[in-house]
Amino acid sequence: MREVRAETSIVDPVAWQPTDKDTKTAHPVTPSALAFPAARVTVTGSADDVRLVKEAVAASSLLTTSGQDPASAVRGLALFVDTDGGWARVSGGAGHPITRLPLRTAADARHVADCCAHIAHWHQLHDLTHPDSSLSSMVRVSVEPLVGGFKPRSTGDIVCSYTPDGGEPQVQVQIHNQSGNRLWCVLLNLTDSYASSVHLFDGDFVGPGRAGTARRGEPVWLRLPPGREMVSGAATRDVLKVVVAENPLNTEPFRPPPCAAFDKGAAGHGRAIRQ
Repeated sequence: MREVRAETSIVDPVAWQPTDKDTKTAHPVTPSALAFPAARVTVTGSADDVRLVKEAVAASSLLTTSGQDPASAVRGLALFVDTDGGWARVSGGAGHPITRLPLRTAADARHVADCCAHIAHWHQLHDLTHPDSSLSSMVRVSVEPLVGGFKPRSTGDIVCSYTPDGGEPQVQVQIHNQSGNRLWCVLLNLTDSYASSVHLFDGDFVGPGRAGTARRGEPVWLRLPPGREMVSGAATRDVLKVVVAENPLNTEPFRPPPCAAFDKGAAGHGRAIRQ
């Protein structure tokens, strides 16, 4: 994108050489990415470890080490990398801290930076919101109980619990279109292990006054992710976010690749779901 105007934009074609006729024609386009402020990464520890991580962070367009004072991070995301004895710990995001990442080589530092970039991407999706509440209020997500405990809270959270005999809770999730237009919808499932998936409702049209059901009508099973023992008080959190458009969108930006530092298999399974 070279220049953004009120009703049109000027772009440079990628892998395509336009003819004279093409340059005088208006072409429809679909944005595939948005400009977000880079996440600020504060690195502490020994001078060598700090240098390794800062060099790796500098190579990512999603991250920056400028404005190291956390108080200056009024806008955007502030992440922290604490290094000690060949290990790194990443914290500051809305999910679980990422602990004991090896930090002995430049390749290890790039892996730490990749984890920070993954968290930054997750927060970009988590923080997406429509500026016009009158439009966003026309589409809502409902979660209804099928199996297990179900307790809505005033905060908007819904706490689902296992059955007394250890059975996994099940719910039905629907997207309701209360507008007068047919809308294309995709439902993001964001876990506290920094996973993002669209497998519950991976993109389809929902007619005016109608509802689309997740998993094509099948129950949504909720469970603790691997690595979290099923004991009293154990919990995880999923955030459901619906993205709506008049025409189909590319869903790849909503599905960042998995990162080995996070819980494996965590996407789509949680004890607590927030609308």
